[in-house]
Amino acid sequence: MGWGLGAGIYPKKQAPIRTAHPYCRCRLIIKRLIDGSQGKENAKAQKAFLAKVLREQGPRKAARIAGSRQKLEQVLKGAKIEDLVNPPVPA
Repeated sequence: MGWGLGAGIYPKKQAPIRTAHPYCRCRLIIKRLIDGSQGKENAKAQKAFLAKVLREQGPRKAARIAGSRQKLEQVLKGAKIEDLVNPPVPA
């Protein structure tokens, strides 16, 4: 689809949604506290917050954030996003 602006040029509202780190192989690691002190993990609240944020984004954007529609469905059903995004390390 073109807007007559040249190849790869588009209006701001039509800009594609970029992933957090395009072409990156970094792993998703959750950091809880900036000061380095130990935080208390509340997995139930963490899952609820993540599901709330993903639902607010709408289905297309949420699927891009999660990595795919299948991963989004698993996260919304309670799976840990770290386990879905980080590939398993071979033993």
